[in-house]
Amino acid sequence: MMDLSKNQIIRMFNVYKAYGKTSALRDISLEIYAGEIVFITGASGAGKSTLLKLFYKGELASQGQILVDGMNLARMGARKLPELRRRIGVIFQDFKLIAGRTVFDNVALPLEAAGEKPKIIEKKVMSVLRTAGIEDKAKVYPPSLSGGEQQRVAVARAVVGSPSLILADEPTASLDPHSAEQVIQLLETFHGRGATLVIATHNRRMISRLKGREIRLENGSIQERLHGSDREMEEA
Repeated sequence: MMDLSKNQIIRMFNVYKAYGKTSALRDISLEIYAGEIVFITGASGAGKSTLLKLFYKGELASQGQILVDGMNLARMGARKLPELRRRIGVIFQDFKLIAGRTVFDNVALPLEAAGEKPKIIEKKVMSVLRTAGIEDKAKVYPPSLSGGEQQRVAVARAVVGSPSLILADEPTASLDPHSAEQVIQLLETFHGRGATLVIATHNRRMISRLKGREIRLENGSIQERLHGSDREMEEA
């Protein structure tokens, strides 16, 4: 049973998202609690990526209400957007690193945007690169890294500002099993430090390993919600 005494970090009320006449999400009502691990699963095109984008206002809901960390996204003006983004770390499937900036500079971007002092930036960036096992890559440019290394840089960038919420869109989809395992371990580490994880994934190993709550989407609607114990019974 979910501990309802926990703070809700995400609340969605009857949310719809349409692109023209095409419905991407239909009547989504959802609560995610601080400190949880939640997996969003479903076939390609089910609406997983769209759902994640709504949480950081990468997309706007067509209808309904979304609250993230107490902020009502429908009522939030443009001036509040940087504050929302500082509370959220986003990990993209295709990394989205800046090729012409070093690993250090890529990871430093959220801190620079938040106005942190250079000495604090250096300390925080090197600390997170050390945790990610890529401290020696600080002065390297992303194109010379392997896919697994680039994704670890992307994870480091997402968490360097100590966000309360980490969103990951298929973070292991393009990686070999060894690199995928390294990314899973990293996510586990930062969850252990207090971050809430919401992960869109097809990776059953990750789901089994991290033992979070699973929400399955089908054609833009929630079809099933599984807790770790429920899923273990289903897969037995």
